[in-house]
Amino acid sequence: MSVLLADTRYWIFDLDNTLYPAEAGITRQSGQRMRHFLKDRLAISDDMEAQTLQRRYFRDYGLTLVGLIRHHGVDVQDYFDHVYDLDLSAIAPSPDLAAALAVLPGRRMVFTNSPTEHAERVLDRLDCRAQIDAIFSIRDAEFQAKPAPEAYRRLIDMHAVTPEQAVMFEDIPRNLRPASDLGMRTAWIRGDMPKHLMDGLTERDFDFVVDDLAGFLARTVAEQEWGVHT
Repeated sequence: MSVLLADTRYWIFDLDNTLYPAEAGITRQSGQRMRHFLKDRLAISDDMEAQTLQRRYFRDYGLTLVGLIRHHGVDVQDYFDHVYDLDLSAIAPSPDLAAALAVLPGRRMVFTNSPTEHAERVLDRLDCRAQIDAIFSIRDAEFQAKPAPEAYRRLIDMHAVTPEQAVMFEDIPRNLRPASDLGMRTAWIRGDMPKHLMDGLTERDFDFVVDDLAGFLARTVAEQEWGVHT
């Protein structure tokens, strides 16, 4: 399938493991801090019990925090302060990504289940903050986490997105299904994804499968320019 996206006006990017490689280990680091939070705030002594609860809430709600809010009434800011106190030094500036983002036609947005503060720190590490027009965070979604369809509808309403003119980039396959249902194109950032997060999807279920985001975007722009001049 061609990567020509001449009619795309809304470029929607997940944050973690999408704008930077999963090998940076940030998700693993936040998972460890999350389990520490569960053990401390819920008085769980066993590591496996904390991990099981973390994974169950992530599976059921798209975000462990949502389960903690619904079932335990945790303080959201307390959770954010603990879980997102992360060492981001493994994320390096990406001039290629910044250059590719800068020339995309239309609006460029980050759609994340993380808080805005984390998104801003990551974008600063990548040196790409100036290239992003908007951040739609878990607070903006009123704690309806991807893949809850309501989160996508709130993004669309808040930023006046026309789904048929949008493409969404995401490393978790199941999070692309609601975008596709709304009429967006979907681009899966391919990685070593656990089977349960594939949600029965295969590469054929996405419009694009991406291994190198900056390269994909650069080729997209090149094909658009080629199409204009021929």
